[in-house]
Amino acid sequence: MKTGKIDKTTKGLAFLTLGNKYLQLVKNILEENIKGGQRPVDSYDHTPTAEELYKDLKWRFHQIILPMLFNFYHEIELTIKGFLVLLPTYNGYKNHKLTNLLKDFSDNYRQQYKIIGFLKKYIEVNRMPPYLKTWIEKHNLAIDDYYDFLKYPFDLNFEKYYDYFELKYDSSHQNQGIDFSKSMYDDIKSFLPEIGIAIRKLAEDARSAV
Repeated sequence: MKTGKIDKTTKGLAFLTLGNKYLQLVKNILEENIKGGQRPVDSYDHTPTAEELYKDLKWRFHQIILPMLFNFYHEIELTIKGFLVLLPTYNGYKNHKLTNLLKDFSDNYRQQYKIIGFLKKYIEVNRMPPYLKTWIEKHNLAIDDYYDFLKYPFDLNFEKYYDYFELKYDSSHQNQGIDFSKSMYDDIKSFLPEIGIAIRKLAEDARSAV
């Protein structure tokens, strides 16, 4: 474990590199989910074994959606903070509020319009993919609270139970969950190169400073 003062370039590279690993994980999960499908159960002509059920269901949408989204939003937080810690006087990166972090990023990195567009699509509710937007709005959730409602089944006071049913199971039976997975997967494929460019630039700057 390193201790002592850490320069801004090292901090930014650390945030972005870790965020990139979370995003790669989310991409891999979505890829398997798209192969696995939407339906929560299959019809068997026999009583399936536990091993069969595990194999058939492990990548289904209802199994992956909640931890996948938590990892995804944690990646977004890390990525924004990776850029913000590079700013000369910025010190507001210790909070988890994605809307505030997005505003600070947009104000200071206006030239990163591709990254801003990606972030807005998943932070601003009115821009979200319909499947996610519908669930967020119906349950009156704020994306700034993702650290609670995607991490715990109740709020911190155990007064509110987060209802995930409609997010996990597409009640319309039209595979909207898988459509959401495909859309997010495509977005991530386009977004990853932009982060890769930023990481390589920071790594080059760090080597030059040695």
